[in-house]
Amino acid sequence: MGVDVVRSTLNIIYKAIEDLINIHDKDISLQFGFAVVQMRSKNLRVVFAEFLTKQVSGQQFENTMKRMTSPVSSLWRTNTNKMF
Repeated sequence: MGVDVVRSTLNIIYKAIEDLINIHDKDISLQFGFAVVQMRSKNLRVVFAEFLTKQVSGQQFENTMKRMTSPVSSLWRTNTNKMF
């Protein structure tokens, strides 16, 4: 799928949620597995799964999520033709 298709689909989903909340006065609960997004009485609440908050906290998680330890500016100066 192209970026325009994804963007259009997300916009339609957001508009549908907005219509359900504003026009039809409905409560919405979106369950993502790692979090639950609840919209009730026009209030937004997000509850994250307990396993996620335990895994994300700490230095070990931060180090595994880093793609590189050198500054981005050094990547900009690197000649990829020499690397490959």
